[in-house]
Amino acid sequence: MGRVITIWGSPNSGRSTFAIKLAREIYETKKEMVICIFTDNQTPTLPVLFPHHRKDNLPSIGSLLAKPAITTHELLTHMVPADNMAGTGFLGYTGRDNRYTHPEPLKEHANLMIELAAQSADTVIIDCAGNLDWTLNQAAVLRADTVFQLHSPTLKSVSFFSSQLPLYQSFCKQKVSFSGLVETEPCSPSDQVRHYFQNISFIIPHCPALKWQMAEGQLLASVTDRKWNGAMKSIVGMVTAIDN
Repeated sequence: MGRVITIWGSPNSGRSTFAIKLAREIYETKKEMVICIFTDNQTPTLPVLFPHHRKDNLPSIGSLLAKPAITTHELLTHMVPADNMAGTGFLGYTGRDNRYTHPEPLKEHANLMIELAAQSADTVIIDCAGNLDWTLNQAAVLRADTVFQLHSPTLKSVSFFSSQLPLYQSFCKQKVSFSGLVETEPCSPSDQVRHYFQNISFIIPHCPALKWQMAEGQLLASVTDRKWNGAMKSIVGMVTAIDN
């Protein structure tokens, strides 16, 4: 059974980019099969990750969750493979989807999909959108072996966590959780805002290459920034330490 890592955080905290890069780092350093699931149906991630695919060729996780029965075969059929990461796949909503395209998933279907993913891969990474009233996000938090909370050094992120952290804690009291600060801009005021957040475990430094990769649809590519790569390797080490 594979480990399940859920990433939860404020809007614009770099949550999806972190999920993608963590999947790549685990794939490269641990040689594991990784399944990455994106739960956001309002700003779908798959068109950003695979911009050169025709949107009608990208399978939607909404269609998978709406099926009467979810099987391992259906799960794997709905995954989008990465050309340069053999054995790794991505599930999410597509450019055709919005919050009204598919019904809200049944709790049983959301739980089963995550369980089948954990049976099919060494690591499952779930990029969990911030709204914990959505069934799929609730399932992602409750099933997680490890939860990463991501913050950005902005007042908007401070406001989000002041509002949403009590709700998160009501779902996730028993979970191992790491709290991280993502410097999404150069000269981010990390020292000035970090005391607003609880027990910061790591800081991911600003990396200019990520904005270029986002604009070019190349988020699955590697990054050469040594400081940023060092931070990601340390985070994989944190995950490995939990396993041991």
